[in-house]
Amino acid sequence: MSTEEPRRRRTRKKRSFNTVVQMRNDKSLIGLIRDEPRFRWALGGLLAFFVMLGILVPKIWVTTPKGFFHVVKASGLDLLQSASLRRTARSAGARGDFGVAAQAWESALANNLADVRNLRGFLGLIAGEDAPDPRWRLGAVQRSGLLLGITGTNVADLELAARALERFDLTGWITENLGARASDLSPVGHGALGRAWFRSGDMASFDAWWEAHGKTLADDPEIRLYRDAWQVGWGPAVDAGPARDRLVAASADPALRVTALRLLMVAQARALDVDGYEAGLAALVDLRRDRLVDHTRRWLLMLAAGRAADARDAASRATVAPATETEVVELTSVWHRLGAADLAAEFAVRGLGEFPGLAPAWLNIAGTFADARRWDDLRVLAQRMRNSRGVDVRLAGYAYFLEGLAEDGLELRPRAEISFDRMVENPPEDPVLILQAALAMQQRGYPVPAGRLLQSLETDRAVDPGY
Repeated sequence: MSTEEPRRRRTRKKRSFNTVVQMRNDKSLIGLIRDEPRFRWALGGLLAFFVMLGILVPKIWVTTPKGFFHVVKASGLDLLQSASLRRTARSAGARGDFGVAAQAWESALANNLADVRNLRGFLGLIAGEDAPDPRWRLGAVQRSGLLLGITGTNVADLELAARALERFDLTGWITENLGARASDLSPVGHGALGRAWFRSGDMASFDAWWEAHGKTLADDPEIRLYRDAWQVGWGPAVDAGPARDRLVAASADPALRVTALRLLMVAQARALDVDGYEAGLAALVDLRRDRLVDHTRRWLLMLAAGRAADARDAASRATVAPATETEVVELTSVWHRLGAADLAAEFAVRGLGEFPGLAPAWLNIAGTFADARRWDDLRVLAQRMRNSRGVDVRLAGYAYFLEGLAEDGLELRPRAEISFDRMVENPPEDPVLILQAALAMQQRGYPVPAGRLLQSLETDRAVDPGY
């Protein structure tokens, strides 16, 4: 026994030593994890990297409320970038750098479109700017709708959106949305609603608003000026003189100058006071606060005063270019009323291509050419309309009617009849355009296509009360 026992002990020691050696020579993954601390750290870091990658890169985080009609998802990286850009936007806004702040808010929204902090920040920046760049108009409209969709049209966000869109003179949106919640509005919201009623030209609604709510805002100097302008142009004659004096006095106040000048111009346009309007516009030009609409109103005022030639001359010398689709439609409509065919022709060549889907502008220019009997220009425009993306979708074959109209003017009756037939085969959706085309064809001696168009209206619109 004494000889066996030490042998067994030696064997156990030997086995233990061999086991250690084998473990140290084990190069498998488990062996490396067990024996190599640096490998364990490297492997842990790699696993953490992949976990973070899975969190940050895929767009798995839903940022819209449950049940929202459009689900917006963002990645973790998007959320981090949005937060960083939000800080940049706030910092730029605080130091008055509107361009940098607006771009930073836009970038923050690109990373997380449904974050109400981004939406409110962007709209708040627009609302606080006296004359924001018109290129932000569409973004303001879209962001307003999204914010109100997410927050359930709460009054505070509704008023914020209204103040932002007021900067772009979107009075229709403001009167519709604020008017529906008039009983819930704060004084700020009521101020925006009253200004929108006045700017929209609905003076009856403005007067009703003033009687119901405006008197509580009489201490607001700007709102008081709107009431003064109403008294000058639409109120009792006995109040007009003192109200005009207050507007003139306010035009010397730097804080109220632009508002007072514009309101005076509205009252002067009401009275067909061309000289007074032009003096106010000259002051706005000196302040670099004139807008395209201020100039177009001047031209129409001159037209109403029987100075059509002067109005066309002033329009030809204007240097304010349209910056939005609304301004393009307004400008081409005024050109149509002025008969400014040369301006329309120049814009058709140089500027209209930037707004390929803006059907009302194309129709305004077409009407200008037709009234001026510029058949070659109308024919070229009609051919461009057919090839312009977006216009053909809305107007369908109406361009064929315009081409036929031009060919009839050029005394190419067979070709005109072919064009009219093509329009009949693919009429536009708007029944007013169809009716106008049918009447024009009838007047020019094309009863067959005219009759087919009218018959299609009777068939398709028989149950339409409006028709």
